[in-house]
Amino acid sequence: MRIGELSRETGVPVETIRYYEKERLLEPPMRLQNNYRSYGDRHLARLRFIAHCRKLDMSLEEIREILNYDSSKPEEAGHIHFIGRLRRWMPESGR
Repeated sequence: MRIGELSRETGVPVETIRYYEKERLLEPPMRLQNNYRSYGDRHLARLRFIAHCRKLDMSLEEIREILNYDSSKPEEAGHIHFIGRLRRWMPESGR
């Protein structure tokens, strides 16, 4: 799918999708012969996840930490759990 379709499917503006690519939150998409970006189901799922996190008012750095979580390193799970607990208890006025 092209970027406009990805945008419609997720509700994320095209420029934001490009920004997430630049920030490496989204993997670079395959390029077609005409140099258009071509996104797959993995991009769609990941962008939906990012959009959901943003609706929860998570920062891009917090999202990046979760996306970079390595399940082969169980010691990292505590940090990810801490982010979730901190977000739940942080007063809205403090953000």
